Formats: sequence, structure tokens, C-alpha cells
Amino acid sequence: HLGPEVITLDFSGPMNEETMKEIEDAANEMIWKNVPVEISFPSEAELETLEFRSKKELHGVVRIVTIPGADVCACCGTHLARTGEAGVIKLLSLQNRRDGARIEMTAGRRALRDYQKVSGNNREISHLLSAKPYETASAVSRLIEEQGKQKAAMAELSAAYAESRMHLFEMNQKLLTDFEIGMDSGSMRRFANRLMEEKHCHTAAVFSKDPDAVHYVILSEEVNLRELGKVLNQRLNGRGGGSAEMIQGALHAGTEEIEQVMRELAG
Repeated sequence: HLGPEVITLDFSGPMNEETMKEIEDAANEMIWKNVPVEISFPSEAELETLEFRSKKELHGVVRIVTIPGADVCACCGTHLARTGEAGVIKLLSLQNRRDGARIEMTAGRRALRDYQKVSGNNREISHLLSAKPYETASAVSRLIEEQGKQKAAMAELSAAYAESRMHLFEMNQKLLTDFEIGMDSGSMRRFANRLMEEKHCHTAAVFSKDPDAVHYVILSEEVNLRELGKVLNQRLNGRGGGSAEMIQGALHAGTEEIEQVMRELAG
């Protein structure tokens, strides 16, 4: 399938990255050999003994395109005079599907433009991570590992912080609301769950403010939160959703306004 920038190739069987690389290497070897592309119109008798690729059975005049040492196929499309005119082939991605595999590829000048773009991005990443251009992948892996450790440490701190605040909330309330700054969504959910379980409230709402919005996680055993969320988002310029028992999202409103609307809807 020919696109303006990318060509897609569909195969009838599964494929892996190693095989795709072998195909790419073999295709480029034929380009660099710069062999002539041969066009012929064999007779019906010759076709009977000729091995060639075709999607369907053909009769009458058939146009055969041959790349010596590489391919023989029936095709009525346009072709280069020699393989070297393709310049280079670059296979970009592989997707295995139920009925086979699809490869995205580019060639010639487009392949050069793609390489220049990817190379430019890699240079920027290299500079940002203070890593050599051929070591950016390992540098990113180390960064992800460090972030994982930081998230784990933050989760432990959030749990300890929540534990220190539990005594501030009364038992058996219809609605408990808590406002934080910069708490991640996972910690918000865990804190709301603790409020529900340990304080036996009907509805627990945890809000966390960042520079862009006030994020929320709300749990309830008695209020239909799906309906509450629709009204909450509508009145406080928010987005979000969930189930009748739990919703999460973000609002654009002040603390007092949020508290007032929550008391009206769930208090």
C-alpha cells in the first residue's frame, strides 16, 4: 500500500524483528548490487514452466518483472531500470496481526529524511541525558529504573503521611473530604479507601491540587457517583468519570467552591 511518506507491506504469516532485519539487509544488498530490472512478456507455454509470484491465476498476455537473484513476479506497475535507483530501503516497524504481519517501510529520499529526523531526535536525547549517541537506550533504561525507585519511595512517604493524618477525621460521617497538594492518583485512591474502611464514612473524597487543575478521587457506598460526577464536572468545569462506586477526574475551581458543591451533592 503506497502512502505519501510510508509504504505498508502485508504478509500472510507471523514475523519477528530478527526476520525483518534479515529481509531489510537482503533487499539493500540487491540495491547496492545495482542489477538491471528485466521486463518480459512470456508466451503461455513459457508461463507454464516459469516460477513467479502472483496473487491470482493469470491468462493471456502477462507482464513479468524479474530482478535476477531476488524476485520474479507478475506486475503491471512501474519499475526502476536498475535496483540501485532505489537508493536504500528502511523497514520502520512490525505489527503482528491475526491474519499475518504488516511492515511499514520507506525508501530513497524519504528514507534519508526519516533517518535525519530520528538521528536529530537521538542527538537531542543524547544531550539531555549527557550520554553518547549510541548509549541513549541504556541511559533511558537507567532513568526509568531511577524513576521507579523514586515512585516507590514516594508511595512509602505518602502512606506514612496518610497514617499521620487519619486522626484528623471523625468516624461515621456521611462525607469526608480531604485536600492535598501534588498527591499522585494512586496515593489518592489508597487514602480514600482507608477513609472508607477505617472511618466508616458513606462517601470519601480526596482532592489534590497541581498548577493545572484540582484532581479528585471519590468513593461511596451510598451515593451514585456516576450521576454525582456528571453534575460535579458540569458545575466545576471538570472532566472525569468512572463507576457508581468510584470516580476520578480533574476540576478547575477553588477549594471553597468544591467543598460547597460536594456538601450539596453528597453531604
